[in-house]
Amino acid sequence: MRTRALKARLVWGNQRAMSKQFRPWKIDEPLLLPAMVQDFVGADHLARFVLNLVTESIDLTQITGTYGSERGQPPFNPVMMTVLLIYAYCCGIHSSRKIAKACLERVDFMSIVGLDRPDFRTIAEFRKRHLTALSDLFVQVLLLCEKAGLVKLGHVSCDGTKMKANASKHKAMSYGRMEERIKELEADIAEWHRLVEVADAEEDKLYGRDQTGEEMPDWVIDKQRRIEKIKKAKAELEAEAKAAAEAKRKAEAEKREAEEREAEEQAKKGQKKHGKGGRTVAPPSEVPDAKAQKNFTDPESRIMKSKDGFVQAYNAQIAVDADAQIIVAQYVTQNGSDSGQLVPLIDAVEANVGRKPREVSADNGYCSEANLAALEERDIDGYVATGRARDAAAGEGKANAKSADTAESTETPVHVDATQAQENTVDCGQPTTNVELLAGLQADDHAVDMATGQAAVAAAQTPTRVEAMRAKIKVGGHDSPYRLRKQVVEPVFGQIKQARGFRQFLLRGFEKVCAEWALICTAHNLLKLANSRILSAALRSALPVG
Repeated sequence: MRTRALKARLVWGNQRAMSKQFRPWKIDEPLLLPAMVQDFVGADHLARFVLNLVTESIDLTQITGTYGSERGQPPFNPVMMTVLLIYAYCCGIHSSRKIAKACLERVDFMSIVGLDRPDFRTIAEFRKRHLTALSDLFVQVLLLCEKAGLVKLGHVSCDGTKMKANASKHKAMSYGRMEERIKELEADIAEWHRLVEVADAEEDKLYGRDQTGEEMPDWVIDKQRRIEKIKKAKAELEAEAKAAAEAKRKAEAEKREAEEREAEEQAKKGQKKHGKGGRTVAPPSEVPDAKAQKNFTDPESRIMKSKDGFVQAYNAQIAVDADAQIIVAQYVTQNGSDSGQLVPLIDAVEANVGRKPREVSADNGYCSEANLAALEERDIDGYVATGRARDAAAGEGKANAKSADTAESTETPVHVDATQAQENTVDCGQPTTNVELLAGLQADDHAVDMATGQAAVAAAQTPTRVEAMRAKIKVGGHDSPYRLRKQVVEPVFGQIKQARGFRQFLLRGFEKVCAEWALICTAHNLLKLANSRILSAALRSALPVG
């Protein structure tokens, strides 16, 4: 009572000291009428938008259909849990503990869950249980963006980023080191057993043989568990190497069969096949490379090179529409190279939206003859850098990366035309000796080879697709559509990483990481959809009436 009276006296004294009249501060006054929690935020708030969108426009039967039993305590409404997760990702909050804390402290989260907040374990279990269904919401939100006119597919830009896995690169071990470490740990355990036997013998002499022994120390148990983990990772590397060797053998066998069929067809036509000489290729090895690594925390993650050096990561890929920076395709790969990811991204765009983009731009990591040929087959106007951005406009890149020796070897050699060689032979008269006859036959063969060489050089002078792409970007200069890439896909990664703070996956395992990345991209598209709604309302209010 004394404390409360002192506090009231102090507040009254502070109010007397202030001559200005203020609005009443009534935090202790009970509410006379029950308020709705949705009134905690404005009608145009993002929380209201996400709530209305999910409840009215998104099909959640894949989630709600899993609750069929009436046994046990009634769970939280799965629609509310879905809205909570999506809104939290839109706000850049991904941890289940931080989401539960926001439900207790932030009125925008209270407007979704009410005053009955779920525990962080409930949030984590809900996400874990419905991870696949939550990732499938990406396509539904993308189609809503298309209906809103935000997806044009006039220009789509592709890029990837090395997103850190929830694992340390220092917890990875190479195959060669595994062999050494297993021997070291086994030697340590064997030495401990030897010391135990010596100590037991001495204690038996001192105390007798019927005394109870002690448990093994913790450090020995940890080393035994470490050996089990290393052996398991070693077996996985061996299985991967064996599968890769089997696939390589199968591909080589198919290649040999194709070459044999081609040789038979040419033999039937009377043509001579000019095969390439060289050593026989060694058969693929089923033993893993000594430098092949496996991580013990997240075995499905990989060591990848990024601008921060080598990190334990996954390669997150996105394709972004240039009109409103909507992500129209996304997936995660364990391959650190972007070279093989362009075609899957383009095909994913068509699978998600139902049509192909008109233009596609990508950086030099996607540049290859195969990728450019795939764009031509799909009738897509591609703009793929052949070098770094500063070299693309200057006409430098992969096509100019040839050495001086290679450039000299591609110069057109001096030829002897086959017709001219035959005319020279006729002018010289009919050979009369065996030596002259042999020389004449060799001259004819040489002339035929030279004619064949002319055709080969003419084909070599035809520019490759990479060279043609370099010239195409160079001609466009600063007006080339390739320049759109920097203002389309790069800002999206900045918004995901910097604005919403997602720089590392929280989940472990390839399938879970793929679903988590889909959730991140879904939240991004929802924010773009909400911003377009606000912008449209502002434009409508700015227009004159009538």
